[in-house]
Amino acid sequence: MLQNTCKRRVGAQLSLPAVTLSRYYASASTPDAQHQEHHSPLDANVVLKKKKSPTNALQNQQDESSTMDLEPRLSHVSRARATHKPRRPLNRPAPEEGQGDRLNPRTDIQKLREHLISSKVGRNPTGTSSKASKSLLALDSLEDSSDVSTSRSDISELVREHWVQEQWKDNLEPSTRRREKPREDRKGKHREMAPHIIRSDREVAGILEPMEDDILQDVKQSLPRPPISQLAHGLDRVLFNPGVHWVQDPRSRVYNFTPWLESVPKVSDFDYTRIPGFVPSSKDKELATLAKREGKKFRGSTSSLSGVLSQCYFLISETKEVNTSRLSEAFRNQPRTFSPGQRWPASVILEYNDGHYAVNSDKSKTDFPEKTILTWLGTMLERFLTLDPEKFGRLLKSAPPLTPKEESANEREAYRYAKSNNFLMRSQLDCFDPRLPGDGVFDVKTRACVATRLDILNYEEHAGYTIRTQHGIIESFEKEYYDLIRSAFLKYSFQVRIGGMDGVIVAYHNTDRLFGFQYIPISEMDECLYGSSEGGVGDRVFEKCVGLMEKAMEEVTTCFGGNQSLKATFETKEDTKGMHIWVEPAEWNGPEAERPIEQLRVEVTSYLGEDPVKGLRAATSGEADWTMHYKIQKLVLPHKVKRANLDSARARQNPAFLIPTGIEPSKLEEFWTTLDHSGKIPEGKYAFDPSMFVEPPQGIQRLRELSRKGKEETDKISELYEGEPKVIWGAEPEFQGDKI
Repeated sequence: MLQNTCKRRVGAQLSLPAVTLSRYYASASTPDAQHQEHHSPLDANVVLKKKKSPTNALQNQQDESSTMDLEPRLSHVSRARATHKPRRPLNRPAPEEGQGDRLNPRTDIQKLREHLISSKVGRNPTGTSSKASKSLLALDSLEDSSDVSTSRSDISELVREHWVQEQWKDNLEPSTRRREKPREDRKGKHREMAPHIIRSDREVAGILEPMEDDILQDVKQSLPRPPISQLAHGLDRVLFNPGVHWVQDPRSRVYNFTPWLESVPKVSDFDYTRIPGFVPSSKDKELATLAKREGKKFRGSTSSLSGVLSQCYFLISETKEVNTSRLSEAFRNQPRTFSPGQRWPASVILEYNDGHYAVNSDKSKTDFPEKTILTWLGTMLERFLTLDPEKFGRLLKSAPPLTPKEESANEREAYRYAKSNNFLMRSQLDCFDPRLPGDGVFDVKTRACVATRLDILNYEEHAGYTIRTQHGIIESFEKEYYDLIRSAFLKYSFQVRIGGMDGVIVAYHNTDRLFGFQYIPISEMDECLYGSSEGGVGDRVFEKCVGLMEKAMEEVTTCFGGNQSLKATFETKEDTKGMHIWVEPAEWNGPEAERPIEQLRVEVTSYLGEDPVKGLRAATSGEADWTMHYKIQKLVLPHKVKRANLDSARARQNPAFLIPTGIEPSKLEEFWTTLDHSGKIPEGKYAFDPSMFVEPPQGIQRLRELSRKGKEETDKISELYEGEPKVIWGAEPEFQGDKI
């Protein structure tokens, strides 16, 4: 087959008839021809190669590189024929010393010429064969040239080549040898580590076995716990009736609750000094006392630990999607992944003191609490929903100062303290109802509408955004519930389990108006997160997340010798098999770029019984025992690479602010520096950075348009029904003639 290929392609190059080539090969392949000349003359036209001789290896190497290929596209064929070394016939004389079997192009062309003439004379004595004549003319052109390699024939279209001086190179056939630069060029140069190769100088591994008891156990407090608040305004019936409860039914305009709940008080009117402030883990004396008493190395609150637990879940579950099957057809094709905000890296500070670490949230570079109204609004609405109008009015700035008795009642919040293997955790207890399962405790959550959440600085304009329907892709409770599944349920479920609660009550609002309430038990959140609430799936996931967090925190404290405060950032990127942790000393006086840094990598493998399974299956199964193998490595990377990786993770924590409606670029700095919802303006704390602000995209522009239309419609309805009595469900109706 190789011979036939050479015949066709070389014949095309020399413009030789195919019949002539076939005849020549037939004669050359006879036993007599093989004994007369082992290499056919046509082979000499394809490649001119010297047979390797053991007596002159250097000459052989030069001869191999000095080959002529009349058609570079057929280099693999030429090489195959050139490297073929048949056994020499016994009656053939050995080559002279140092000469080998070098072929003479002119001699071989002459032999082919003689073959053509003999074929012509034998088969066509008249000499009228045009094909044979053309073949002879082609050979005459080659023979008459002073240099076979540099001649050009009008018939054969051979071109000038410098094959004698240049080394032949096959550009089509891939090399099987590794290409290397000269040693002196490679010496001293750093080569980056391949992405699939992980180098580490420290590695710990272990197994998280399934536990018989709950991962968290209650810890008895050293001080009496303050009483837990209860819902007011008849909101308790929401706890026992599934679904959303409108504040005012949009069809009949009947209020399901007191109309007082409809209007949200202004944040600027509320006096936050009259209620207990948030106490970080490092400042909670009771938490520190209990941690020492119980012998726990770490302590933290739900707000500081839920972000780290979320990153652990993303690693364990292999970024499993959420379950939206309880929603309507409108959300069938909507994304089921966690929202970008839910996947943001989690940063914490481990404050060291006397052998113990207090875990605080590190939002110094990512959070602007004084600039964000939702932080302050949530705190105020907790009191708004649990106090009657008179007691709530005592917390407004316009009210007289609190009495000593009132002040003492607001000194401390109610907390639950619970312990795991190496952690003492704290959870604030917002509300209580003895009729609920378990301890009857639940959390109060306030949820701003989608327009306000995505365009937070423009909250005043979005006060016109309206929830109009129960179901639908926009302006509906279902849309808000869908966003809760993707962006809040995972955090809520961790906080509920740390606090030993039954669920959460959610109040939907637009910062100016409350639309409705919904109670969501922990079983419902588990179904949306894991696909099922049976078999204790959520408890199993929580157990593994807490266990992995403990192992990771233990390894974090080994960086830089221990016994010092540290900063740590956790991130599990989507569709990756590892969670990365960047660790820095909290105190550093040098340039920020030179701050020491270590990068850890955590990976896990899940087993159901004795079978290895994917994490997403382990996170949704409640059948077999779930065992998890973990491995934590301290990576060997250049300092600048670790620093760049951390900077990249930090950048993903900093969402850009959208420029509010009506704010000109020249007025943006003034708007930012004067914006403060706490009532205090800390000078120089938040410097103005123009790069933090961007123009609103098209989707936000549509939400702004919806908010403006909603505001117009709300104002028209208010004018239309102004002066008419408000009908409240369960209350005695007021009659005006024949109308209620």
